[in-house]
Amino acid sequence: MAGVLFTLLKGISRDPWVVGIFDLDLLSLLIGYLFLSSGRIHAAVFALVQGLLIDIFSSGPNGLSALSYLVVFWGICAGSLFFYFETAKGQIIIISMAVFLKHATFLAVIALVSERIAFSIFFLSATAISVLGTGLLTPVMYHFFDRLRELPEKDEDISVDVP
Repeated sequence: MAGVLFTLLKGISRDPWVVGIFDLDLLSLLIGYLFLSSGRIHAAVFALVQGLLIDIFSSGPNGLSALSYLVVFWGICAGSLFFYFETAKGQIIIISMAVFLKHATFLAVIALVSERIAFSIFFLSATAISVLGTGLLTPVMYHFFDRLRELPEKDEDISVDVP
């Protein structure tokens, strides 16, 4: 639900929270958390559905977002083979690598589709900040998500024993 909400809010305007250059990829964080807590299948389905949702509500090339988030999933799978995803260091490395692969895939597809593509220092620095910022935010957000999962649920079944 959080992924759908984030996707819709981000789609309202290009910069809904006025963060500018600090565009952190929370969907990649969620894909990684699902991979870690619920397994590969849940993470893959979430990545595909979120990518398709973005494709439906955006004006970009059809399938680009779905491909990008599947690349994030594959990057997490590949990274988890080499790094231990349970540690903060492994989480930072794996998620940073996955976000970098997402941006590289996006640029490769745009370069193939577009006749002319221009790289700017601003774009490259925004990409670097996104990759590093998302990676560094990962352990903090995973700890927060773990705390949310540990919250006790209220007991809705109230029964009274009558003698």
